[in-house]
Amino acid sequence: CWGRNQSGQLGDGSTVANRSAPVEVMSLTGVTELRAGMRHACAIATGGQLRCWGENTYAQLGDATNTNRAAPVVVADLSPQRAVALYLHHTCGLGADGRVRCWGNNPYGEGGGGTEVRSTPAAITGVADAVDVQQGTGSNAATGAGTSWRCALRRTGAVACWGSASQGNSSGQLGDGTTTQRATPAPVTGLTDATQITVAGSVACALKRDQTAVCWGLNNYGQLGDGTTTNRNAPT
Repeated sequence: CWGRNQSGQLGDGSTVANRSAPVEVMSLTGVTELRAGMRHACAIATGGQLRCWGENTYAQLGDATNTNRAAPVVVADLSPQRAVALYLHHTCGLGADGRVRCWGNNPYGEGGGGTEVRSTPAAITGVADAVDVQQGTGSNAATGAGTSWRCALRRTGAVACWGSASQGNSSGQLGDGTTTQRATPAPVTGLTDATQITVAGSVACALKRDQTAVCWGLNNYGQLGDGTTTNRNAPT
């Protein structure tokens, strides 16, 4: 890893402010997936063990502390993992058992209910058969309020999304036909045959079994590709 390192997010055991060339992350072998957030990062290593490092102000490293870590630490109480999604102060892991578990900042209950900070993983209600989890971020153009939200692809081909923060569904990015905030997963309207999902900013897209694509959410620059600049709260 390389770049800023004020919170130890490069994982080389130091907090040297910046690295302009790659440094090796300590104590990682057999890595199958790597994700970087704003100031922390996580990797799935040998045996599906999830390890995270960097900023830990809101317990987003999942090691039951809020101490920054300059080298990887094991996320507590997790079975083998198959995917990880993270941004800023929040992290979610997808287990080989199909359950999504989240930890870190939790102001709207998006980390498994309640509103307290989650220092260890908490299971997300209503998703027990996920094959992928993705996290998106964005902000409301009018108010500047931030949003962090996530979607899970289910084994059946259905997709469920849930949001956080006051603008969690302001552009319809949860895809459930509303602009209502959801702290627990809500099914994306009419989507039953997805094989892949991607989530970024305030937009989500899915690839369907027939190789067509659908998207939903913010569309102020035509990013949904439907020939309009109209926001969509369901797949188009």
